[in-house]
Amino acid sequence: MSNKIPESIKNNIRTVLFSKNRGITLPEFLSDYRTEHREPLRFRDFGFSSVQEFMMSISDVARVVTAEDSQIRVFEAGELKLSGNDNSKPRVDQGNLKKLRDEVETDDDDLVPDQWGFWSVCVPLHVWKDKDPKVSLFRQAGDLELYMPSNLKMSKIPFEKPFKVDIFRLELQAFVRYGSKEEALMADAFRELIKPYDPVNVNMKIKEEKTMAFVSMKSIDCAKQAIKDLHNKQQKTKRLYVNFAKRDFRGDKDSASGESSFESQQDSHRVMEQKKKSTEMPPLMSASALGPDKDRFQLDCSIYVANFPCNTLVSVLRSAFDKYHILDVCMVNNGNGPGCTKAFLYLTTVYDVIQAVIEMNNSCIFERPLQVEVPSSNTLLKTVVENAIARERAAAHH
Repeated sequence: MSNKIPESIKNNIRTVLFSKNRGITLPEFLSDYRTEHREPLRFRDFGFSSVQEFMMSISDVARVVTAEDSQIRVFEAGELKLSGNDNSKPRVDQGNLKKLRDEVETDDDDLVPDQWGFWSVCVPLHVWKDKDPKVSLFRQAGDLELYMPSNLKMSKIPFEKPFKVDIFRLELQAFVRYGSKEEALMADAFRELIKPYDPVNVNMKIKEEKTMAFVSMKSIDCAKQAIKDLHNKQQKTKRLYVNFAKRDFRGDKDSASGESSFESQQDSHRVMEQKKKSTEMPPLMSASALGPDKDRFQLDCSIYVANFPCNTLVSVLRSAFDKYHILDVCMVNNGNGPGCTKAFLYLTTVYDVIQAVIEMNNSCIFERPLQVEVPSSNTLLKTVVENAIARERAAAHH
């Protein structure tokens, strides 16, 4: 019947029991659960008549113990039982097994597990007269996990070596804890939300002003379906924004992963300032139109490229314009869906800009007419390129 209980309910129970090191009574647990999650624990919906029966069925999450005062207390799975002396026993330190042998009684009720949830049986092998380590006798009780302590005297180690064996220790399920209960609940809720889309890896960044999650999917189809289903979905008090992450490969030609690149607004301004190169004015305008700076001036040698497929990689676009001496590529999302269909290419000289506009505008290298032009905000460079194109056409007619 434990299989019918959703993981979300189990995660909520773990959150309540997380800080209760000395356990909690059943009435206190029900009260804390209602306060923590703003709803009661509806254990009867799963076919249980009492909360004690419900808690005993989820042994992987909680452990029910009857204390010496006859009160029933609930512990998180893996926590320690109550002791009559100090209400709780510490976890066993593997580095201090000698002290453990002196303190732990032989009564089964007083045995406590180690930090991995195992019970240790200490047998001094070097005092056995026969060479049989009697492992088979212990295995009659079932599967055992053996651990050979190494805190022996140097003179005793040679006696232990013939009997040492490496036996695989089973891993217990471990849950990653976040900074607070609210963050843990938020992370668990998001993992449950994204689970139907087969995520490979989930990396969450929880901050006061913004919460982000980066999810790696098995395929592009899973990612598209997740965006379609979850974008603008209301999640408690917040509305989700789900889209493809755009990575900045810093102009890496050999990068074969990712579909687009982006830079923050601050980095974009910095790049634009750094990429402005001092170039000589080509003889395409009259000297009087240039004024006192006719010999040398600064131009932002960039071109605007649009109407290429949204799944075009940065490396592919760079390869198409490589002969025009590209300094950097900045991809721009069109806001209508995943991927980018616009880009700004920063070139080295004005001559590169002129050649790129003349040769690449309306070219069909991506099976559709490519739009290549000078940004409208750069009026000076736009005038230079328009005059160059006019001279090119006039020369062709003659």
